Amino acid sequence: MNHREVLLTLFECYCRRVKLSQSRVSSLVFNHGGRIARIRAGRDFTVGSYERALRWFSTHWPEGLPWPEGIERPPQAGEGGELNSGRVAAPRSRRELG
Repeated sequence: MNHREVLLTLFECYCRRVKLSQSRVSSLVFNHGGRIARIRAGRDFTVGSYERALRWFSTHWPEGLPWPEGIERPPQAGEGGELNSGRVAAPRSRRELG
């Protein structure tokens, strides 16, 4: 399963369970409601976006819904992972770097 298929599978399972549209969940995950539609259409996405999405789904996954087979789940807090609020620090400017 490639990264695009992983994201689409997570979106489909999650949205079906919580009864939200994929555009609403895309807003929650990516802060952009149309991002998942663009990914579905074949547009590129960054590794950082992919990793943040996996952490978001892992943190917000509904209790009682099995994590999809064939997709490695990021570790949860207390399992060697760190708790992630979903917020990403702003990149430092070149001036600050030196």
